[in-house]
Amino acid sequence: MKLDIAMTASFKNIKQILLLGLCIAVHCNVIAQTYSLSNELTVRYLNNFQNYVYTKLDADSAYLCLTKIAHNDLSALKDFLHASFALFLIQGPRADDPVTNKIKEKILLNIMSDTVKLLQETARPIYLCYEIHSAKNNVSELKKITEEFLKNELSQDLFYANKTGRYGLMIYQKIAIQEELKPEAKRLFTKIKSILRKNRVLVQTSPSGSNLNKQKWYYYRYLYSYVNYLESMQNSDLHKKELFLKKAFDYSPDRIENEHQLAYFNENLLFFNGEIQTIKNDYIQFLIHSDIDAKKVLSTLVHIALAEPEYKYKLKEFYESNNLSGLSFNEFWMNAIDSKSKKAYPFLFKKIDGKIFSSKEMLGKWILVEFWGTWCPACRDEHPGLQQFYDSVILKNTEHINMLTIACRDKEDSVITYLKRNNYSFPVAMADKNIGHNFNVEYYPTNILITPKGKYITIPFGIDWIKFIKEYCDL
Repeated sequence: MKLDIAMTASFKNIKQILLLGLCIAVHCNVIAQTYSLSNELTVRYLNNFQNYVYTKLDADSAYLCLTKIAHNDLSALKDFLHASFALFLIQGPRADDPVTNKIKEKILLNIMSDTVKLLQETARPIYLCYEIHSAKNNVSELKKITEEFLKNELSQDLFYANKTGRYGLMIYQKIAIQEELKPEAKRLFTKIKSILRKNRVLVQTSPSGSNLNKQKWYYYRYLYSYVNYLESMQNSDLHKKELFLKKAFDYSPDRIENEHQLAYFNENLLFFNGEIQTIKNDYIQFLIHSDIDAKKVLSTLVHIALAEPEYKYKLKEFYESNNLSGLSFNEFWMNAIDSKSKKAYPFLFKKIDGKIFSSKEMLGKWILVEFWGTWCPACRDEHPGLQQFYDSVILKNTEHINMLTIACRDKEDSVITYLKRNNYSFPVAMADKNIGHNFNVEYYPTNILITPKGKYITIPFGIDWIKFIKEYCDL
């Protein structure tokens, strides 16, 4: 990996450009949805800004929209500047679109000369990061910009609010390749890492309280993972490299944390072009090709694959190439799942169609159970895919897996009407007072997998659950 990866990311291929465009569109939609209920004017100004920049090519009018947002809703402006505007300005296809990028530069310069200090303060780290990129190999200019960033942008108050940790790491990657700037690079890196460590990033449990506190925690952890990743890439000592890579892996987002990915969405895009698994992949490759004890490597790979079964094939390759036990891989995999799973309470329900579903009678098979309700929008959104999965997978593999959905906090008449209206035929039972508690159901829909030996795992929310099930169950 080159140290200046974030500042020299190539947009030569169509896939990268489409990825950036898609991610920006998604994030802009999230911002619009966030503020549409509280402030329609903000959404209108955001839409007008996009129109002036990318369609009408009018920098002055686009800048005027930003000033209106600043007066109207400063938090919305910060979200927008540090999301789509920063991404396009710093990492967009500059050479391919000189007219649009010239407009963006003019807007940024207008912001920096604005009399609204809060607007200037919000945009300053973006401006300095952009200036670092523009300075190229001008050592004196790079040093001057870095010193200004160190002096003014790394206060505790600005680190999260203005995402200065993100921009600081991007500046670091640019100057660290210059021998004359090694001292400045080290100071910048040390300062960022120190701030991250002081912000409870080493505490393993997500903080209670507001969603903002949780978002900050995930943001700090993601950056802390990345600084360790950078250190691993710079270290030639294999033992130290493994330690840094492991720490980077330990703090990188897992499946469950991915439902909080907006906390580090833009950082991931800027650092890795959206390839969120780069840190995990690099750590896995290092382990597989290292001289570390094979059993230790196997244990680590099991831990990874159980949380994210897309890595199961890596575990299988390593297991079979090292002859680590007399078990087949499938036996080994099932034992690993059961050893880390909770015991499932047996249950028996009369389904809406009058037939009995008994979990005891299903021992030896996987069971997919979904907890849902007709009142739940996310459940309704999931059901077309669930019906397709039932038809194409469950019914064709009944010797291997079965399924039951359990309607919660609902009335049977409402459920029957809902199923008939949508032509759904997947099996449904009405919940009793214990089933949700027995399986620790906290949100809807909740999907669980019961293993052939009667243990269960909860499928993380917000993932490709069909892929997850297929990989877990060898379907």
